[in-house]
Amino acid sequence: MPAGTALARHIAMCERVQRLGESAFAEEGIESQLRHWLFGLCDAVRAHAGIVALGARELRIVAGVGGAFEVGALLPQQGIAAKVLSERDLVLGAAIELDPTTPAPLRDTLAIGLPIAFAGRALGVLAIWLPAGRTWPESELSLLRTAIIGVAQHLHGAELLARERHRSARFELIAQVARLVTEDGDRDAMLQRVADAIHTTLGYPAVDIPTIDDDDRQHLTIRVRGGHYKHAIRQVDKVPLSQGIMGAAVREARTQCVNDVGGDARYIQPPGVDPPQAELAVPIRIDGRVAGVINVESPRRFSPLDVTTIETVAEFLAGALKSMERIAQTRVITVVHERERIANDVHSNLTQQLTQIHMLADTLEATIDSDRAKAAQRCQRLRELTAKAQRDLRALLERSRR
Repeated sequence: MPAGTALARHIAMCERVQRLGESAFAEEGIESQLRHWLFGLCDAVRAHAGIVALGARELRIVAGVGGAFEVGALLPQQGIAAKVLSERDLVLGAAIELDPTTPAPLRDTLAIGLPIAFAGRALGVLAIWLPAGRTWPESELSLLRTAIIGVAQHLHGAELLARERHRSARFELIAQVARLVTEDGDRDAMLQRVADAIHTTLGYPAVDIPTIDDDDRQHLTIRVRGGHYKHAIRQVDKVPLSQGIMGAAVREARTQCVNDVGGDARYIQPPGVDPPQAELAVPIRIDGRVAGVINVESPRRFSPLDVTTIETVAEFLAGALKSMERIAQTRVITVVHERERIANDVHSNLTQQLTQIHMLADTLEATIDSDRAKAAQRCQRLRELTAKAQRDLRALLERSRR
């Protein structure tokens, strides 16, 4: 079958995929759809390999076919991808001439690069490597351009849908946190529920919620983690307030959003984990003081919506922690008052009993010589009063320990 006929057939298939609409992407996902399209394209034109690079905030490889994907022939923001995005038009020529860094398996191929754009905005790059000796007629390039327009429209629609889901997920998280902070449990249990919800709902791979303990106000103590840190780091860690992005959030009492941790000397990399692209540290403020931090890491840059969402969660946590502190203070006051009452009871009971003992002791010596039977009775009474005083004291002390 002529290559042009095969390509035309594949373009028709691509148009049918496009008509599936957003529901298809909701079920299968944009990257899976791109792989199907790319495999079909490479089969139709007998290309050595093809890769689609797509980026909303940054370029990333999302689909690939054959050796080029394996050897990294298309790298985001360099090589043929950078050239296509720079020229905003078709790039065609010998692979090694277009990109001197082309891996050895593809150096003798014919490279074709096309921008994937919608409404003047670049969404990515399609790159194809044809075997040596192959050409690509202008008529087939025209068909390919037409197919790319359809792909761009579909990508734009999927991006809009992803943004809406992105926004909805954040409202869902806030509603979920509002419920979680009202559930019974201690402070760390509540914080753990929130950390797990942030990871599950927003997909951040690493979540920490360190706090500042009353007995150590120079460090952030990290007991609560979500995401892969929850399993990779088991021990309790302490971070000096003078160090790190989290420490800066406490010292400055404001949000720290670092979208390139590699360029920020404050970033502290935990041992045994790969560094993220971005880190967001939001202080949890209670009545003008910082009680802790919500710290999340991401392989992509944080948007203003990300920042606003975590700041809202921090406000909920601040309210919950403040309520817990008030309850704890009320309990302390109650305990103090109860112990004061018990102390008063001890003083009153013992004073009364010791007075009786003292009175009996004063008369005991006089009765020993004059009436030994009465003296014996008074000694027995002394023993009873002493035993009762011991029992009462023991009971009051037991109440004070509750």
